[in-house]
Amino acid sequence: MKIFTTQERTVVIILASLFMLGMAVKAAKEHFDTSMDQVTLIGSNADVVDFYAGLNEEDIESAGKVDINTAEIEELKSLPGVGEKTAEKIINKRNELGAFSVLEDLMLVPGIGKKTFEKLLPYIQIQ
Repeated sequence: MKIFTTQERTVVIILASLFMLGMAVKAAKEHFDTSMDQVTLIGSNADVVDFYAGLNEEDIESAGKVDINTAEIEELKSLPGVGEKTAEKIINKRNELGAFSVLEDLMLVPGIGKKTFEKLLPYIQIQ
């Protein structure tokens, strides 16, 4: 005695497959949860536009750059190719000179040559 017809069995198999797929997606989502629902948006697009509208060209150009005359070790280490030892050498040379007067003074630091300086140039400034 057959309980389901062939067509009904096909529908039951499809529904069961969809249910299993849904459970797998749910399990994967819980496993890779990034907790994005807890992120709070601070401000709005208008606030961002107003902030940048209030900056002059020099402020925008220097945004995100590291001031080599005031930066501490952690900030210097954020520069490409600069590790703990190089950051310490930069600070030692800065202390020795009193301050870097031009960006090119960075090449006075042992281990920073022209190539390294050119790689750092977009990321550094002196204020």
